[in-house]
Amino acid sequence: MEVKKVIEAFPPLEPRPQLKKAVLLRTMRAEITADRVHRQQPRAPDSVKNAYYAVALDCTAKYLAGYPDTYCAQYLDAVDRIWRGRIQDVERSKASDLISEQLKNRRLQVEAAV
Repeated sequence: MEVKKVIEAFPPLEPRPQLKKAVLLRTMRAEITADRVHRQQPRAPDSVKNAYYAVALDCTAKYLAGYPDTYCAQYLDAVDRIWRGRIQDVERSKASDLISEQLKNRRLQVEAAV
């Protein structure tokens, strides 16, 4: 049902405008969800996957340069946040195709090295 039809079908609700807002928001959410189901999600291009991989690698590797005592804790924190956190969560959810085989393999290598 279109939102416009819902608005027109509602009688004036002067004492309870929150009810009208709630119904409209739920109707819009249902329409958006239904539209997403009917559309095919666009696939991420290889250039975007490669950029995601490069950024993850760079944000981790930057802590390897310099003095080991200073950067060791920061490197381990980056591994936890990026590789065991964000990337692993996206990989498990299967909601995004940003995770390339190259990134999966690198995640396993980074975890094995720690």
